[in-house]
Amino acid sequence: LAATSPSVVLDGLRKILGSSEHHWVLQADFHRRYQQLGESINDFQQALRLLGRRAFPTLDANALNTRVLEQLVAGVRDPQTRKALLRDRPPTLEKALALARKVSNVRPLSKSELVGYSYETQCVNSLWDKLFIENGVLFYRDSKQYPKRVVLLLSMVDDAVKRIHVELGHSGMHKTK
Repeated sequence: LAATSPSVVLDGLRKILGSSEHHWVLQADFHRRYQQLGESINDFQQALRLLGRRAFPTLDANALNTRVLEQLVAGVRDPQTRKALLRDRPPTLEKALALARKVSNVRPLSKSELVGYSYETQCVNSLWDKLFIENGVLFYRDSKQYPKRVVLLLSMVDDAVKRIHVELGHSGMHKTK
């Protein structure tokens, strides 16, 4: 044994222990993993799943999904998506992903994303968070202290909202109901 080099001993230990990576380091990386700018919710959960398998090799699939769900909620970049996930507390990773996709698809578009759209679409998009439909009429309200204001006549709401809905790539489905 005295003639054995340190690298041979370390290689033997790695084989016995099963990995050259320390699980506690990978677990810390897993808990520090947040959604990156431009990273889709699907790519984020896939990265968490891959890192989770390495960090928690003894967990069964259900337990790993629970860990991924917890970190997905903690690490999602968009505050509206995180708020919806914390509010609704989806019981499974699949339901959390569906909710995150739904919420992220109803966000207003940025100015750069709106280039080329009609003036009307740009106006409605800029007011997105202050618009709501009540009794089939589209309203605008700046704050609770001001009265709501009709944006379109009832006869125009369906056509206008559907056109905007299609023009913006099917965003805001809940406002077309």
